[in-house]
Amino acid sequence: MQRILSLIILATMLAFCQTNAQNNSSTTNIKGEWVAKLRKNNKVWLQITINRAGDNGQHSRWNSSSSYKQQEFSGLQPNNKENHTFTLSRDAGKLSFNGAFVGKAGAGDFTFQPNQDFRNFLLKEGFDRISNDKLMAMTLHNVSRKFVKDIKKTGYKNFSTSKLIALKIHNVSPEFIKKVHNAGFRDISLNKLIAFKIHGVTQPFIEKMKKVAGSDLKASKLIAFKIHGVTPEFVKTSREKFGDISMNKVTGFKIHGVTEEFMNDMKRTGITNLSAAQLIAFKIHGVTPEFVKDFKKMGYDQLSASKLTSFKIHGVTPEFVQALNKLGYQEVSASRLISCKIHGVTTGFIQKMNKKTNKQLPLSRLVSYKIHGIDKDFDTNDD
Repeated sequence: MQRILSLIILATMLAFCQTNAQNNSSTTNIKGEWVAKLRKNNKVWLQITINRAGDNGQHSRWNSSSSYKQQEFSGLQPNNKENHTFTLSRDAGKLSFNGAFVGKAGAGDFTFQPNQDFRNFLLKEGFDRISNDKLMAMTLHNVSRKFVKDIKKTGYKNFSTSKLIALKIHNVSPEFIKKVHNAGFRDISLNKLIAFKIHGVTQPFIEKMKKVAGSDLKASKLIAFKIHGVTPEFVKTSREKFGDISMNKVTGFKIHGVTEEFMNDMKRTGITNLSAAQLIAFKIHGVTPEFVKDFKKMGYDQLSASKLTSFKIHGVTPEFVQALNKLGYQEVSASRLISCKIHGVTTGFIQKMNKKTNKQLPLSRLVSYKIHGIDKDFDTNDD
C-alpha cells in the first residue's frame, strides 16, 4: 500500500507540474496553505495544498505530504500559539510558512520562492521545462546540486526533471545505482532502478538470485520475483525438485501457491513425475491431495494429471460418481464421466430417460440423447 500511495503522489505531482506550467514564470511565487502535526522523534508531518483558478474558469487543487525532521526548518516554534514564520530552505528554493501551533497541530499559509540560480544550474546541466512547480517539488524532496551531479556521474544523461524528482522521492541514490551496476546491471534504465527501489530489489538479493537462477536474469524478472515473493530459497527448492525449471514456472508456483508442502502431499497420493505445469494447473483448478485420494478410494487409482484437472474443470466429483453407482453404473471410465458432465447428463436426466424406456440405457446413448436434444419420441432399441 505504501508503494502504491507513493506512486499516486508522484503521478499527481508531476501532472500538476505539467498542467500548471502557464502559471510559472520565473518571477511568480507559489502560494498555498499548510497543515502540520508533530510526531515522535522530532518529526513533523507536513501537508501543503494549492488551489488555483484556470483561464477556463475551472479550479485545480493539489496537495503533497511528507515527514521532515524539525531541525530542517528554520524558525519553527512548535509550542508557539501565536502566528510566526518559519522556513524550509534548499537548493531549489525556499518555502516560507506563516501560522501557529495548538498542541501538536499547526496550520497556516505558505509562499514558495524559487531559486533562479538553481534553475540556471539545471539548464546548464541539460534539463528543460523547469517550472516553478518543479522547483517546489525539488525543494520539498531536497533535490540538490550535489544529487544532480552525482546521478549524472553514474552515467545517466538526457533525462527529465520529472525523472529527477522521482529518483529522489523513491530514494534512488547514487550509491544504490552503483551497487546495482556492480551487481551486473550497468545498462539498466532509470525506470527500472526506480522499480528496483519500490519493490526492494537490492544488491544482495540480485547476487543470491544469480547463484540459484543463473547469471542471465533480466531486471524485469527480478522485479517480478519481488512482487510475487519469489525468494532465492524458493528457487533453490523448486530446482532441487524439477531440475532446470524455468523462472517463469517458478514465478507461477508463487502466484498460484504451489508450495513444497503441496508438492510433497501430491507425491504421497501416489501421483509421480508431476511436471511444474501440471502442479500449477492443479492449483489453478483446485485439484487437492484430498480430491485425488477420494477418487483413489473409489477405484480410480490410475488417473492422469490431465484427467484429474479435467474432472475439476467440468465438475466431476466423488459425489457424482457415487450417485451413478447407485443407479447401476459401475466402473465408469474417466472419459465417460467427463463426457456426461460436459453434455449435462445428470442423475435426474438418467432416471427420467430410463423410466421412459423402462430399461437402463448405456451412458453413451444418454450422452447422445443430450447432444441431440432427445427426451421423447426416440428410438429405444440398443445398438
